[in-house]
Amino acid sequence: MALKFDKEKCTGCGSCESACPFGLIAIVDDKPASKWRAVTSAAPVRDACAAEAIKIEKEMAQTPIDGEHHGVWVFAEQRNGEIKGVGLELLSKGRELADTLQTELCAVCLGHDIKGVEQFSVCGADKIYLIDDPAFANQSEDPYVAETCPAGKNL
Repeated sequence: MALKFDKEKCTGCGSCESACPFGLIAIVDDKPASKWRAVTSAAPVRDACAAEAIKIEKEMAQTPIDGEHHGVWVFAEQRNGEIKGVGLELLSKGRELADTLQTELCAVCLGHDIKGVEQFSVCGADKIYLIDDPAFANQSEDPYVAETCPAGKNL
């Protein structure tokens, strides 16, 4: 979901900034601004605004690229149960692409006992596909790169 701010109604009180559970709202020049296009917990931010200057935009309609497939999927890497920053960065760009295509953004992560999975939704993922299995505990992406990317043949 995305937040829409009515700059005319906004008083710049900052209640939306303190109400955002993820710190994704900032007051800039006495007006609110979302640091991300999508905010997963938008209702507390909207409800904190006494001036009713914040609206929640409805989720975008999914427009399949072809008859069967839709969505933008981002592979979110992890090592030893810790999410790697590159996956979160890719989700940010994936959100922009998914918004342009008017489709959903999905995070895919394989591992075991992964910490911080909620970061995926904070970074804009509409859906999270988490495969948690001991077989993926020490997974390396390098073999996949070597098979699919010509530059990866030297790994």
